[in-house]
Amino acid sequence: MSDFTYEYNPFYSQKREEIPNFTIYEGDEKVAETNENMTSEKQEDIAILFTHANEMLELLRDIYPFAITEGFDMEWISQTSTLLNKFNLRAGNLPHDTFSDENL
Repeated sequence: MSDFTYEYNPFYSQKREEIPNFTIYEGDEKVAETNENMTSEKQEDIAILFTHANEMLELLRDIYPFAITEGFDMEWISQTSTLLNKFNLRAGNLPHDTFSDENL
């Protein structure tokens, strides 16, 4: 897994007013910034989600088969399946790697 981190890195207006902004890094390399037009709280939420996305994806992949066998809410299963399949397609995985209750 990549080592993503974030830090508060505000911009300053011409009037020297602080404009909230978060910078996201992979190791020492800057990979993204949050949208300074959002509230500081929303920006930090996005930065946290971004830096922990790989962990959350792995957890979803681990939980998904359990959710099917334990009778989780079908709407949750359907939404999770859709999300995991989007990640698989972006990652270039083969169609047989898709998630569905038929594959379990």
